[in-house]
Amino acid sequence: MTIEVLVKEHSDELIADLIKYATGKAPIDIRFEDLDDDQCSIITLFDYKGDKELSLRLHPNDVYDIHIGYYDDEDEFIEINKPLSAVQKATLPEKLKKVMKKVLDDESGIRVPGSVLAL
Repeated sequence: MTIEVLVKEHSDELIADLIKYATGKAPIDIRFEDLDDDQCSIITLFDYKGDKELSLRLHPNDVYDIHIGYYDDEDEFIEINKPLSAVQKATLPEKLKKVMKKVLDDESGIRVPGSVLAL
């Protein structure tokens, strides 16, 4: 299965993986990034063996998306984004959404115990 198909047809599973990672016992970093024409708060799950990253991003106006970055066969970094639907957004824990919003509003990252985000 290609990464594109994974994002398009199995995004619910990717979101579940991110939630499980973010709400685990280990501390989690929620970063703030000021992109070229956008700002967002980000939680990223890295797969170092597969040279991939999976992120949940919150942009202004309560817009969430899934972001996957990976290296193709020519060693070029490819990025794929898919906005979350209203149903997918509703599956995110409220505490996670609140902390991601705080990071975006404050324009400053934070590290919190993952277990706190599950509440």
